[in-house]
Order: sequence, then structure tokens, then C-alpha cells
Amino acid sequence: MQELNLTIGQMLVLLPLLILLLLITLRKHSYLEIDLPDIEQRTNKGINPNYGAYIQAQSKYYN
Repeated sequence: MQELNLTIGQMLVLLPLLILLLLITLRKHSYLEIDLPDIEQRTNKGINPNYGAYIQAQSKYYN
């Protein structure tokens, strides 16, 4: 604690306070709740099912 220029007594008081604040912060629960709207799944029937394999095969040409 040389940067703060604290005496040993001040350091012995400050460290437990910092640990207590850390524990309080970690134990505090967030009560914020976000309601997301339900999104219906859309399927694209116009895409070839082998399209992912095609993209994966094309990347191997450049390696």
C-alpha cells in the first residue's frame, strides 16, 4: 500500500472494509428483468440443405 501512504493501522481498517464492500457487491442480486417478445421461427425453404457444406468446402481452398 505504498501508493496510498497508509500506516499499518489505517491499512488494517481499510482492508476489511474493502473486503466487506466486495462481499456485499457480490451477494447483491439483480432484480432487473427484461421481457422479450416471442419471435416466431421462420424457415427458408428456398435454400439448399447442402449450402453449409458448400461454404465449408470453399474455405478449404484458401488454406
